[in-house]
Amino acid sequence: MNIKLFAVAAMLGAFGFASLSKADSDYVSVGNDAGGNPVMMDISSVESSNRGLKYLLFEKSDNDGLLQFTVDGNCAEQRFWVTKVEKFDSRGNKLADSRSDKELFNVSINSPANRGLIQACRTIGAKGY
Repeated sequence: MNIKLFAVAAMLGAFGFASLSKADSDYVSVGNDAGGNPVMMDISSVESSNRGLKYLLFEKSDNDGLLQFTVDGNCAEQRFWVTKVEKFDSRGNKLADSRSDKELFNVSINSPANRGLIQACRTIGAKGY
């Protein structure tokens, strides 16, 4: 079992952001999905990629599972691509894995995807953020 995934799933399930401990400080809320479920970002996952940077977003899925999105972003161009989606059950077992290279267009400035990019750019100290 992946302990980090279990911790994220527990936070998404419990959902009292105010009660998150210091150990959970690598995770920040970047908004809610269409169903009102929180979307979180692992700021410790931010790293360089061929497009600029890469980071992880987490969202609760059906049956208390977890979706993990790997996102490539470009701070200067304010563009981002979902490159991988993984689905885990409530115990952290991977159920599905799909790779893509889908750029997201016409995304609301307040969407979790856009707020994740902003947070990632701030994390690396990108100019203008």
